[in-house]
Amino acid sequence: MPLRRLALVAAGLPLALSLAACGSDDGAGAAGDGDPGSSGAVIDPAATPTLSSGAAGADEQSKVAGAVEAVTTIAPALESAVRSETYPMSLDEARERIEAAGLTPAAPLVVGGYLYHPESVEFTLCIEDSTTGAYATYDTGPMAPGAAAPSGGCQTADLSPR
Repeated sequence: MPLRRLALVAAGLPLALSLAACGSDDGAGAAGDGDPGSSGAVIDPAATPTLSSGAAGADEQSKVAGAVEAVTTIAPALESAVRSETYPMSLDEARERIEAAGLTPAAPLVVGGYLYHPESVEFTLCIEDSTTGAYATYDTGPMAPGAAAPSGGCQTADLSPR
């Protein structure tokens, strides 16, 4: 990744973390459950983790940065790959299409959430670190990163359109 792009990702990380998870807590739908009407699980804003300072904070930031880097690469590439076809409708189908396109993230990162938005023909993708639960989302509507956190995993991410 070019240094300039990494700097932009790092600069946007605090904003992404501060904007993480808004919505109702009705628990309707799970992240990537394939239900187009589902908004996915919602994070309680009061429980949204904050990054600490010092060595632990740097480690948390690097975990989130890896997920942000992966999702900001994979989501736009997946959209380009499926633009002239039918978009994936479920998490499993998204994983298959990502693998077929050669976009599978490097371990320990995994595709942990996906929600198709049929009203706008866009999607939200979530990449998470399977060992720490750090995650980041990307919404193809505005073509921008969404929520990110050092723990909690994609099941806690709000995948509703921005």
